[in-house]
Amino acid sequence: GEKDEQQVLTEVLAPRVERLSTAGVVALPGMDAAVHALFMRVWAKMDLGQLYGFPLWEKAVFSLLHRNFPELQTIFSAYSVGKTGSGSTAAMETMEQTELVNLAIDCGLSTDAFPMSRVQGVFTRADLKDDGKLGDGALELHEFLEAMVQLSFSRANPKFGEAGHEAKAAHPLPDCLE
Repeated sequence: GEKDEQQVLTEVLAPRVERLSTAGVVALPGMDAAVHALFMRVWAKMDLGQLYGFPLWEKAVFSLLHRNFPELQTIFSAYSVGKTGSGSTAAMETMEQTELVNLAIDCGLSTDAFPMSRVQGVFTRADLKDDGKLGDGALELHEFLEAMVQLSFSRANPKFGEAGHEAKAAHPLPDCLE
């Protein structure tokens, strides 16, 4: 079993990083079992692979979101109101772009370096389908959490990805999420 050049270079330049296994994760002390079960279902749907440094920070982000999930779920529910009479339970469980913008305004997320158009861009990215096509124009809970992680990274690193700023994030995950 000798390795060819490609295998050797791959091992050296892109070593395999272990992904987080959530098997056996139990509810945190004081966390309701149903809330924990919901978080685990939500986490399983999340796609954070497009964010810089993934999966190096995956475990830390999982822990932060798990610990703060009851509050995040409450925020999601509070900003997802106003859909009574829509006739759809699913519509009541989603957040539209205007509702995310309202949250961003209330929390002061936009700055000169990170304008509201970037918040709207994060919404669009979180709403994409797996095939890259536009979504339904509303975020489900797992997409909202994806957006929160992306917002924290993008707001802390507003120039990341621009010319001259693509190599390293000044404030990487998970620190910018705390």
